[in-house]
Amino acid sequence: MNPDISNKMSTHKPLSPWFTPCLSTFTALMLSSTAAASPPKPSSPSPTPQETLDQKSEAELRTLTSEELDEIITDPATVEDTLNSLPPKKQAELAKSPAAEDNETLQNYRAIRPGVRLIGDAFGRANKGVGEQSSDDRPVTLGGSFGLGMEFTTQNFETFVIVNKGVDQNPTLTSAHDFGEAMLLPQTELVSATIDATWIPARWYDTLPLGFRAYTSIAGTSWELELAPGTEADPDAMAPATSPITVSANVTTIASGLGLEYVWSIRSAAPDNFIQLSLFAGASVHAAVADAQASRDLRTIQASNPDDETISALSDDFINIALDLDDNRPPVFVGTDLGFSLRLNQVEVIANLPWVQGDVPGLSRFRFVPMLSLRGGAQLAALPYRLARKRNK
Repeated sequence: MNPDISNKMSTHKPLSPWFTPCLSTFTALMLSSTAAASPPKPSSPSPTPQETLDQKSEAELRTLTSEELDEIITDPATVEDTLNSLPPKKQAELAKSPAAEDNETLQNYRAIRPGVRLIGDAFGRANKGVGEQSSDDRPVTLGGSFGLGMEFTTQNFETFVIVNKGVDQNPTLTSAHDFGEAMLLPQTELVSATIDATWIPARWYDTLPLGFRAYTSIAGTSWELELAPGTEADPDAMAPATSPITVSANVTTIASGLGLEYVWSIRSAAPDNFIQLSLFAGASVHAAVADAQASRDLRTIQASNPDDETISALSDDFINIALDLDDNRPPVFVGTDLGFSLRLNQVEVIANLPWVQGDVPGLSRFRFVPMLSLRGGAQLAALPYRLARKRNK
């Protein structure tokens, strides 16, 4: 090697003491600017609720609880769309209870699968007075009917409309007891229609399935009155007795109620296999309205018998005469209604204890009305289950 060059290399001056810190600072600035200039790596999108549910196996779907479903689906607006987009098999799996002893997954389901059903109904009933009754009352009477109607059920609302045909062979009512019973139980008369609705607020369903129930039954009946003669036979004067006068009318009877109902159900995985207990307490109204022709007939009878004090003293209000009411008393009666029912699938046992004001045989005071109902149906349209209970609150 050249001695001069070797001498120069061995005798070079050391670096300045500030050079090393400056070099470190410059390097750090360059690295940070490079990192800021480079675009961030795209993050993988989170799976949609549909993808999350599709990834679950059938075994996982069978054990999926509503709380787990809440964690998967966080947007309430997409709950129904997501569930409806699932294959039918997966919807059926989600609708099943995880185990026979755990019904919480189905806690918010109605006993009958939500939807529209064609229903047929047949029931028999008894009517017995409790305690002291009027002399015209009967110990026990029986009746029944069969009908056809429609039922609409959602998760926490149920209503049905049914038209019934009574099984009584006598279409005309002739006694005070029959008149009162037609006001108490219109659904067992010759032709009747009933609408019944129960609604349980969703926020109450999981903790206390207590809701509101309203019902109205209307029946068309025929009443016949036999007015007492004004004079009796006089053997000495050979005067004949006045013949009894009969007047009839088409009468509409109405029974309506409103109150609270508690519904408790035990369900299996099959939606139509269940036991349901219901308790009802509320107020009721009972009324009867006769057609206008009845009043005209009564006025004609009075005009035709001006000398008969008994006939002339009659009111021209057919219902008041039939029920032996004061002229100014409207034929409307209020009361209370207590009811208990136990239903096993399509068989329902009912026990009612109504109390109605007044002194009308077959209607007033406390009465015990047991019933046995057989109600079958055919599903016309099904509504999807809403599985997330919290979404319905």
